[in-house]
Amino acid sequence: MYTRFIRSNIDRMKRTSFKKSYNKFQKMAEHVASKNSYQCRSHHQKMMLKYKSIEEIVANVSLITSKISTKDKINAVPRIFD
Repeated sequence: MYTRFIRSNIDRMKRTSFKKSYNKFQKMAEHVASKNSYQCRSHHQKMMLKYKSIEEIVANVSLITSKISTKDKINAVPRIFD
């Protein structure tokens, strides 16, 4: 959910600073229903510290997500010869 929001709102996320960012995190909280705007801001700040840019967040989180879904697909294959 976080990565989808970042991808679809990449200009908004790049444009505003954290001091005037309540609106973008409020929008993110609407998109990620289980989190409020403060939790979204905190998560995004941690991701920025780790990956340094919006593009790196999208690239790395998407890569991690695809690895997890591939692993789930492999584990979902029925095992006939167990």
